[in-house]
Amino acid sequence: MAHVDALSRAVTDDDLTTEAVDAELAQQTCVFIAISVIDKVRFMQQGDPETRELIQQLEQIGLKTKQVSGDIEHYEVINGILHHRYDGRLLLVVPKAMRKGIVIVAHDYGGHFALDRTVAKISKDFWFSRLRRYVRQHQYVLGMLNTQKTIRKVTGPATSYTSGKETVSSH
Repeated sequence: MAHVDALSRAVTDDDLTTEAVDAELAQQTCVFIAISVIDKVRFMQQGDPETRELIQQLEQIGLKTKQVSGDIEHYEVINGILHHRYDGRLLLVVPKAMRKGIVIVAHDYGGHFALDRTVAKISKDFWFSRLRRYVRQHQYVLGMLNTQKTIRKVTGPATSYTSGKETVSSH
């Protein structure tokens, strides 16, 4: 009968007072950290093997030579963050794990603009290879999902069946 003893000692709503709740909440510590987009990109770049390798290559080259191989000539590391030089501007390089989130923010939450406008919006601050293709694929999948949501109810031919003594017709 140990379970009965445990039930008799259970805390009920009547036992809780606002003072007890306030005291309990005062003991809880919650820390909310607001992280900037640049810091998010930095952390994600450090976790991504490809961008981390590019950063290491660029830091090793440093100021030794102005002539850099073709693969990394458009990249620069500033304050530990990998940037890509595109049309004379330095853009943050987006690691693969962040690409979907960037496109969702720019397209889905940004007004569902067409391909060119979404790409232009992303290209203000960010760069990743095959950006246009990635956005086009995202928009295509969204279009497919939206058309599948509007599936109409298929009606069948009218049938009749007998239930006991009466005949029921479904039209």
